[in-house]
Amino acid sequence: MIYPLIKQESDVGNHTISMMCQVLSVSRPDYYRWLHHEPTKRECETKDLKERISRIWLTSEKRYGAGKILRKIQQELVPLNRTCSIKRLQRLMKQLGIRSITRKKWRPVTIKKETTQERPNLLKQYFSTNELIKNGEYKTNNCNIKTFDELFKIWFESYKNTVKHSTATDT
Repeated sequence: MIYPLIKQESDVGNHTISMMCQVLSVSRPDYYRWLHHEPTKRECETKDLKERISRIWLTSEKRYGAGKILRKIQQELVPLNRTCSIKRLQRLMKQLGIRSITRKKWRPVTIKKETTQERPNLLKQYFSTNELIKNGEYKTNNCNIKTFDELFKIWFESYKNTVKHSTATDT
């Protein structure tokens, strides 16, 4: 801003205020209005709110957005009989350059049907869930299996036939 420069130069005594205002194309009444300006109540409240916003935002490790900061500020302002709207808070946060830390939400990736491939049935086994368990017996390929251990042994034998020898023995 030009006004502090005019004040600085006039305090040093190098140039007169009227000459600097004329050279810098600033009206003298505007300069004197700036020089003798008393902060208004609104300006004082705004300065106080900016300090509160910065403090709350930093104590939250820069995670809080306008909504959470507003709740905290309203808790502090109730005893003082003051209020603050969300729009005012957002405007002040924008002026201060404050934003919450946000992360992109995880979304599942859909696989297109064109990329899925149908695999051949190498074991030639067909299971039906309707006939899987009857009378406490597991049924598969017309074999009656009484226990889970028998089912596991049959599965493991077919598994050994479909994988490399070193993989099957490690399991």
